[in-house]
Amino acid sequence: MKFGDQSYRVAVILPCYNEEAAIGDVVRDFRAALPEAVVYVYDNNSKDGTVLRARAAGAVVRSETRQGKGQVVRRMFADVEADIYVLADGDGTYDAASAPAFVEKLLSEQLDMVVGSRLAQGPAEDAMPAHSRLATVVVCKKLSFLLRSDITDLGPFRAFRFRALRSLDMSETTYGWTVEMTIKAYRKGLKVKEVPVRYRRRLGKAKISGTTVSSLKALMSMMRCMVKYTIQWTP
Repeated sequence: MKFGDQSYRVAVILPCYNEEAAIGDVVRDFRAALPEAVVYVYDNNSKDGTVLRARAAGAVVRSETRQGKGQVVRRMFADVEADIYVLADGDGTYDAASAPAFVEKLLSEQLDMVVGSRLAQGPAEDAMPAHSRLATVVVCKKLSFLLRSDITDLGPFRAFRFRALRSLDMSETTYGWTVEMTIKAYRKGLKVKEVPVRYRRRLGKAKISGTTVSSLKALMSMMRCMVKYTIQWTP
């Protein structure tokens, strides 16, 4: 895409596991919003028609056989080369039409990362269970205190530059990857801003990720990563 006198390669990267109900529309929406971008879908051992529907919608489909979202995210970061990345989920919870504004803000304000905050605007009714919202708030408040910043969300919908991604040297393989990314970005002095985003109810059957037990597991994973990357950090 062109911005000013420069051209930028933009990649939309979507980790997926059993998202056949949504992934076709998600790919088409991102292709419409960012027509010059390449949309990549990384499948994580789906047992439904995710791969076929993503490919039919025009995505470049690749796979990561090691199970877990953190594993998929690391694979995407290692494989895909672009100047700007737009990361989102493949379940239809995020509005692809917001992506151009993310990229424009990233470039016009010379930022390193733009993070979509679900809580700044408020998720749609039933889109985010109360236990998931509580887990996010708890971790964000602790991170805000540690990093002396106003962090309201750790959601995956974000845009960032290639140079910023490479400087972070991501290693986390669990749900705590957003915690690792946040801590390293602020500690390295990267320019990060949040923007409010609409968060919708997922398309298709709800997964285990919507249960109280899984939210507690995600909370523990994020807390562990917060301690780990805070202690291990060396400026």
